[in-house]
Amino acid sequence: MHHVFDISFLNLSLFKLIFDYWKPDIIHLHWQSSFLNVEGSRLKTIVKSLLFLFQIWVIKQIGIKLVWTVHNLKRHEKTFRALEARFTEKLANRSNRVIVHCQNAAKEMQRKFRTIRENQISIIPHGHFSEYYANNLTTEAARKKLNIDASKLTFLFLGELRYYKGIFDLIETFKFLNDPRLQLIIAGRPHNHNIAREISQKVKAVTNIRTNLNYVSDDDMQVYINASDIMVFPYRDIFTSGGIFLGISFGKPIIAPKSGCITDTLGETNNFLYDPHSKNGLLKAIKASVASAHRLHEIGQENILLSAEHDWKFIAQQTIQLYRAVVSDRKFEAGN
Repeated sequence: MHHVFDISFLNLSLFKLIFDYWKPDIIHLHWQSSFLNVEGSRLKTIVKSLLFLFQIWVIKQIGIKLVWTVHNLKRHEKTFRALEARFTEKLANRSNRVIVHCQNAAKEMQRKFRTIRENQISIIPHGHFSEYYANNLTTEAARKKLNIDASKLTFLFLGELRYYKGIFDLIETFKFLNDPRLQLIIAGRPHNHNIAREISQKVKAVTNIRTNLNYVSDDDMQVYINASDIMVFPYRDIFTSGGIFLGISFGKPIIAPKSGCITDTLGETNNFLYDPHSKNGLLKAIKASVASAHRLHEIGQENILLSAEHDWKFIAQQTIQLYRAVVSDRKFEAGN
C-alpha cells in the first residue's frame, strides 16, 4: 500500500501572488493565521509555518516589500499558541511596515514583540461602515420583522459566535439580571457545533433571549442592528474590532471592555465600557445602560459623529502614503 503525504494543508498564496502579478512592489498581508496553523497537528503547523517564512524570504530576496496589517496577534482558539507566537514575531520582524489601528495596539505590539522596531509600526485607523450596509428601517419595523417585543430595552450581540467573544458570559449575566423589561438578541453563525449546542442549551426556556444561530447576510444586518437599543461586545480577548465601528456607524451605544483599540476608538464618550478583569464588570455596564435608557438615543447620535471621523477616503490616502514611503524606504508619518 502506498502512503501519500497530504500537502493540501499548505498555503502557497504568496507564491501565487508573485506568479500572477509578477512582480508587485508590495504584498499587503492582513490575516496571518491561515498561513500558520493546522488544527490538531503540531508537525503540520511547524511545516506550514516554515513554508510561510520561506515564502516571505523569497519575496524579500526578489525585492518585493511586505506590509502587514495586524488585526490580531494570535488565534483566539488556543491551538499551538507558543508556536504561533514565535512565527508571528518572525513575520513582524520581516515586515517592512506593520499597520495597527490605534496607539494601544502599537504599544501592545512593542510589549509582545521586543525585537520589533518602533519605526516599523504605523498607525492607520479602521474605517466606518456608514455607507456599506442599508440603513432605512425604523426600530418598529425591524422589531416587527423579527417578531420581538417592541416595548423592551433590546440588547444585541451580532457576529460569529466564538468562545473568546464572551457570549456565554453575556448569557449568564443576562439570566442573572432576570429583568422582564429587557431582551437580548444573539445573531450569528456559531464557530462550531459545540458552541451552537451550548448556546441552545443555555437559552432554553429563557423567554427574553432570542437567537438566530445562522450567518447574518448583508441585507439582514440592518434588521438586527436597528431592532436593538444597545450593542454588546463582551470580548474576553480583543486587539481590534470591526464590530465596534459597525455599531457606531448605525448610531448604537456600545457595551464593551476597556481593552485593545476599543478604548482608543470610543475615548471619553458616554458609552458603557468596563474593566475586563472585574468579575462583575459586564453586569455593571449593562445596569448602567439600563439606568441611562433615557439617554441612549443621544449617545447613539454622538457615536455617529464619532464614526464620521473614520472616513475611508482619508484612510486610503494614508495607506497610499505609507506604500510610497515603503517603496522608497522613507519614513512614514500619518497625515503627511
